[in-house]
Amino acid sequence: MSEGNVPGLPPVRSPGRQSSRSQHRSRSPRGLLRLAVLGVLQEKPLNGYKIMQAIADRTEQVWRPSPGSVYPTLMDLHAKGLIETEESGSSRRVLLTDAGKTYAAAHSAELDAIWARAASDAAELGPMLEAVDHLLNALEIVTRAGTPSQRRRTAELLKSSTGAVFRILGD
Repeated sequence: MSEGNVPGLPPVRSPGRQSSRSQHRSRSPRGLLRLAVLGVLQEKPLNGYKIMQAIADRTEQVWRPSPGSVYPTLMDLHAKGLIETEESGSSRRVLLTDAGKTYAAAHSAELDAIWARAASDAAELGPMLEAVDHLLNALEIVTRAGTPSQRRRTAELLKSSTGAVFRILGD
């Protein structure tokens, strides 16, 4: 799915070896991530990892931003005076400044639209992502325990299935 096909949310990307729901890594316009970060920080101060986790939870795992996108966004928000950090022992939490609270409040409609779109996409994509999870489990088993003939037949099936998916997109 390309970014242009899902306005308002990042695209769902190919899953890794773990659960497809937990492995979606996507690129989104920086403005969306900025708003999502501010939105979860409206609820309570969090560290960077918890911010990523909160966004993933709020979007039912459809959008799971990576550290490579969240940490630069946090640096940008800090430079703009919208967030600050506080040290608590060995941990660091990020919290909104007064300017950050004002900005988040002023953009609450946009933030609500991000969460609503994510919920809609999660409902729509849920059955497909579940099927991908099952397929990945089957592929892991055939990779470990399958005979060379079973692996070859599986590869042929995957090639033809890929073509079928692209034909669906072409319709």
